[in-house]
Parts: sequence; C-alpha cells; structure tokens
Amino acid sequence: MSLEESPRVTQFGEEQTSDPEKLQISVVVPLYNVEKYFPDLLRSLELQEEGEYELEFIFVDDGSPDRCAELAHEWLGAGGRRGRVLEKSNGGVSSARNLGLHFSKGDWVAFPDPDDFLSENYFKSF
Repeated sequence: MSLEESPRVTQFGEEQTSDPEKLQISVVVPLYNVEKYFPDLLRSLELQEEGEYELEFIFVDDGSPDRCAELAHEWLGAGGRRGRVLEKSNGGVSSARNLGLHFSKGDWVAFPDPDDFLSENYFKSF
C-alpha cells in the first residue's frame, strides 16, 4: 500500500490537547498476527512512569487476520488515550512503520514491536 492509498483511520482522544512544554513522543506499532503478544506491550505502555513527555499512539494494522486492530481500538478507547488506529492492506512491516511515521505528530518517534515489553521508565529516559 502506498501513502497515496487511504488507510482507514480511527482517531482517539483530542488531537490538540498536547502541552507545548512537554516532549511529544509518537509511538508507532505495526500489527500483523501478534494478538497473542500484543496485550503484553499494551500493559507495559500502561505502566510507563510519568515525566516531561506526552505520548501519541499509532497502531498500524497491516491487514492482520487476527484481532490486533480490535485490541488497539479497545485499549485506546478505554483509557482515554491519544492516538490512532490505521487499517490497511498487507504490505509488510516497513510499509506499516512508514505509514505510521507519515501520520505521527511527535517531536520524537519510537517504534516498539508488538511483542516487546518496555521497562517502566522507557519513555522517561528520553
């Protein structure tokens, strides 16, 4: 899928609520057939220590046959978090990351894999 093709985009949270005094970090996560591991990443994101940063989450469903996109929708919606779920046809992990980067608004961008588990101070250490 090229950037010219339009993915299905679902927005969560207010786009203009960021604090200009804080570092804005976009967290781009490609999703494909990782339903089994993805909840561990989501738990580690919930446990992040507060700091002088704000997070924007961008989950890119790369045509996954499992429930990854549904889990991303539920997690963003339930927590009042700021972010997007992008749904596109399968094009591989690089195309998913590139699409997420295209939609990111942060000063910095992080690319954790959906089967990662981040330490509690991962973003605070930026």
